[in-house]
Amino acid sequence: MIQIAIRSTGHRIAFTSGWGATETTALSTLTYWDTERIGLIGLPPPPDIELKMTPAGGEYYELRLRGVTVTPGYYRQLELTHAAFDEEGFYKIGDLGAFVDDNDPSQGLLFCGRIAEDFKLLTGTFVHVGELRVGVCCASPM
Repeated sequence: MIQIAIRSTGHRIAFTSGWGATETTALSTLTYWDTERIGLIGLPPPPDIELKMTPAGGEYYELRLRGVTVTPGYYRQLELTHAAFDEEGFYKIGDLGAFVDDNDPSQGLLFCGRIAEDFKLLTGTFVHVGELRVGVCCASPM
């Protein structure tokens, strides 16, 4: 994309990315530094949002959120609210993430897909759809 921007405009264009959901008032993490990394979702802006990462197999973590921008629950739907939050009050957004660098969390998180999208082939191979999506986007000539 950088080459396309330079070819089209004559200079680089700064891209930022964020991550969140309707229940988290959209933005829960933000890439606020210059990067060329595809799939980077950044870090939560302190101190308003807490991110809890629950091991989900391999290098993946289930991402959970708590903070001033996260809904306290679903209106008149106690069962849905109970299912959507863990015992500490973190919203289970349903997404997977991984550190760009396990030794340096300040480099941010990568979006690794939705938990519900992943599946296992008859051969026993696990397919992480989020990684496929990023790979297809990167291969697109735009």
